[in-house]
Amino acid sequence: MPTIYEYFGIVFLFHYRDEHLNDIHVHIRYAGTESKADIKYVGGKLSKIVFKKAQDCKPIPKNKEADARAFIEKYHKQITEKWIQAFIKKSKPKFEAITKKIK
Repeated sequence: MPTIYEYFGIVFLFHYRDEHLNDIHVHIRYAGTESKADIKYVGGKLSKIVFKKAQDCKPIPKNKEADARAFIEKYHKQITEKWIQAFIKKSKPKFEAITKKIK
């Protein structure tokens, strides 16, 4: 399960056990909690981000969900590229630590 980003303590990763799922999504962990965010596109443009509870985990706090949503809105193309790399091309995506706050 590769970690693809870390943003001020929020960790974004993929679960290889999710390989059977066709929807582009990323798991988000923060301080012992975890949620999943589905990334939806319409006509090649980001249409919505849907947060869901990860299986057997307490969801991330709402304030961190807002930070994660802002991050995904800014980096959705890169997350999608890494998802394709991991699940379609079967190679490990590169980890990146993002240390600049998103406005």
